[in-house]
Parts: sequence; structure tokens; C-alpha cells
Amino acid sequence: MTYSKSGNHVDKFGGGGDSVSTPQLSVCIVFHNEEVRARKCLEALALQPLEFICEVILIDNASTDETYSILKGSSAKLPFPTRVHKRETNNLGAARAEAMIAATARYVAFIDADIIVPSDWALRFSESIRLHLQSDRQIAGLAGANSPDVSSPWGAASSLIFRYVNLGSPQVAQASGVESVLHVSTCNVVFDREAVIRVGNFNASFKVVCEDVELCCRLRRLGYELLFLKGHEVIHAQASSPLEWLRRSARYGYGNMRVVSLYREFFSRRHWTSLVAGAVLLGLCALVLILPVAASALIFALLCCVAGLSFLITLRHRSSGSTARVFLLLIAIPTGYALGHIAGLFAFHVPVFKSHQRVHP
Repeated sequence: MTYSKSGNHVDKFGGGGDSVSTPQLSVCIVFHNEEVRARKCLEALALQPLEFICEVILIDNASTDETYSILKGSSAKLPFPTRVHKRETNNLGAARAEAMIAATARYVAFIDADIIVPSDWALRFSESIRLHLQSDRQIAGLAGANSPDVSSPWGAASSLIFRYVNLGSPQVAQASGVESVLHVSTCNVVFDREAVIRVGNFNASFKVVCEDVELCCRLRRLGYELLFLKGHEVIHAQASSPLEWLRRSARYGYGNMRVVSLYREFFSRRHWTSLVAGAVLLGLCALVLILPVAASALIFALLCCVAGLSFLITLRHRSSGSTARVFLLLIAIPTGYALGHIAGLFAFHVPVFKSHQRVHP
């Protein structure tokens, strides 16, 4: 199935087209090998009130499992007009760009296949569109938090960690009260389609990760704001093991450095912290070969500190059964980011010592 690229993309409203009525959303979801989680995602979406969603666009991003068959079957059960498209190549940036072109509403929402939206998700975003995107401010996107699925053991452990270790996610705004942020995540966001098309849509060269971060950098360079909204929270069924978290974090760290190589203003203190941590880790590995006893003592001391921190976190939240999982994730997540940043630093020849002007939210 292919999409026609109509140039007539206008605001979609309920109530017979009255411009003061409820703004409607085109909801877009990209799937890749999500046969396990696809049904839960769509079942939650089906509970949204009809007046807030004008269409749903489901894109199978070259899955090799039964995802496409599940999407075809589930699409018939959704109460909204739904289109399903199967891509032949796995390219996340291109898939999101394709969805943006296919959307017929002015306001385009993206969630990921591992997201569970609450029943008032579309209602909250519709209200926020009227308050922010239809205001006089030049705002291109509205995003909400994504919280780990605490019903799973590893989700509960990661939830404890992200109360204290945020690694640059825009969710830090939820704690600090900051409204305008540098970037938003496409796992829970609404974009003004006109703004995204104006800056050139999603970048198809970002095939795996950070396609949203790169888009946000272009939007901010043209003067658009991106807002993080409290209370617009979804459940994110993220990685389910330390190894998966390590790989996920490494991919994101690597992608982050590619963004930094293109948009120097995106480089921040958190990148420095991660790069220093990565250098320390590599230094310890080298030291093992030269002074194995001293290196082993340092590594043991470091692990003891992490273990103590894990115990304090779980003790404070009365989750002693999660101590071991918190310990493993406190190692896996920062290590993945650090190694990803180090690899990206050399792969993309990022000039970290070059002076630059920081762009603040």
C-alpha cells in the first residue's frame, strides 16, 4: 500500500468543522518486530474517545515476525479510520517521515509500539493543543513523560533509578518545573505538521535512533519551541534485562554524538559527564592489563559504591527485593551511554573542545 501525497493538509476539528471545536489528531505508530507488544498498544489506543482522533496510521518497519499480520487484524477493530503500510527496509527516520506525509490532520501524534496510553491521553493532548499550539507562541511540539511499566520487575527497578539518574531526558522538566525543552521524544508527542514539514520532515539518514532529537535541533534553529507537559504520561514497556538496557543505552549514546556532530549547540554538560565516565572505564580496562591487582581493587571499590547506592535507593522506597536489579541497571545504563558516546565521538569526529554557543530552553 502506498500513500497519496495530498497537499491539502488542514486542521481537523470535530463538530462540523467549527474552528473553536475540539482539535483532532492523526496518530502514527511505527512497529518493528513487535508481535508481542503490538496488541496491547492498539487495545489501549482503541479506548480513546472518537472525537479526539481522526485517523490512525500504522507502519510496519520491515518486521520479520508476525507484526504485519497482527496490525492488519487489529486495525479492523479500531474505532478510527486506520491505514496499515508495510515498509521493505528498516529505517526509523524514513518511516516517521512517511507517516508525517500521510497524515491528514494539522496535529500529528506519535507513540511507540511499546507504549500504553491512558484513556484520557488524546483528551489531554487536545486540550493542550488549544492552550499552546493554537496560541501566538511559535511552538512545534508538545510531549509528555513516559514511565516504566512498574508491573514488571525490571520496569520497577528502572523506575527507581530514573527518579535520581536522568541522563538528559526531557522528563527532567517534570521535576524541575521547566516547560520549554531542547528536544522531545517521539514515544509520546504531538507535532504541528506544518512546522515539521517546513524544516524538512524527519531525517531518513537516522535509521535506528535519535531521529527525533535531530528533528528537534532543526526546529529550534528556526526559532520553534518544544514543550514538555506535566500530566501527559504514558506507560513505556522498556528493556527487560540489563543486557538489553546496555545495548539500548549504547545505541542512544552513539546517536547522540552524531547529533552533536551536526548541531554543536546540542552538546551539554551531561555529554561531558558521560565522556569522562567512558574514559575512566576504558582506563580501568587498560589498567587491568598493566596493574591487575590495583585495577581490581579500584573496580571492587567502585562496585561497592554502586551497591551501596542501590541499597539506599531501594531502602528509601521500601523495595528491598529490587536491590539486585537496581544494582545491575545502575551499571548497565550509564555504561551503555558512556561507551556509546565514546564510540560516537571517534566515529563522527566530534570536536568537543571547540567553543560554541549553548542554546538554552
